[in-house]
Amino acid sequence: MYKNQIEQTQQQTQEKTQELIHATTEKEAQTYIQKFLQSNEQAIWGGLVAVVVVIFASLKKILNAWTDKKVQDIQEGDE
Repeated sequence: MYKNQIEQTQQQTQEKTQELIHATTEKEAQTYIQKFLQSNEQAIWGGLVAVVVVIFASLKKILNAWTDKKVQDIQEGDE
């Protein structure tokens, strides 16, 4: 009689242990996925910022070249 109770208790303990391991693993997986998405989100925003900086730098060069050309045209018109 006690042997059956001990076996049942051991089986229940093993089942509960497996459930706990599964729950812990699932929580760790969710945490890992969240961190992965957050790190990728930061990388995407960093890439977008870099693209915007390059675009503004290019626009500044174009504007400076255009302004220099206009100044040169005005100076040549005065002469």
